[in-house]
Amino acid sequence: MSWKDYVEKSLRGNDGEDGSYMAGVFSLNGAPLAVHPSEFVPTDVQVKRLIDVIDGKDLEQLQTNGCIFHGMKFAFLKTDVNMVCLQRKRMKEGEELLENSRWPLCAYKTKQCILIRISKLGPVSGRENTGKTGQIGDYLNANLS
Repeated sequence: MSWKDYVEKSLRGNDGEDGSYMAGVFSLNGAPLAVHPSEFVPTDVQVKRLIDVIDGKDLEQLQTNGCIFHGMKFAFLKTDVNMVCLQRKRMKEGEELLENSRWPLCAYKTKQCILIRISKLGPVSGRENTGKTGQIGDYLNANLS
């Protein structure tokens, strides 16, 4: 199985048909390499911002102000080796969010690309989302030359 096949299969996962997540692999300049669903196409500027945060740049700004990513506002949760995790927030006071709509975003930077995965299942799936993102990222780091 090629790395691209592995990534696309992993992005779909077991929950791939129910719309419970959005995910993509992007080059380090922000170009999409594989995405699911096809409408999940954040801008290269948004992707590069996550890369900067993982690299230790712009972290304080993100912690203070959050960021807009794919039309949703996210606030900082945590960083780890090669990874940043964010949580969905209201765009403005009074905006209604669906129950359990924390929508954790995890981004994992490899040597050659960045994997971004947003779970729509809320806080319960946060650890699973982080684990899945890390698993795919570790595979890419080990198998991309």
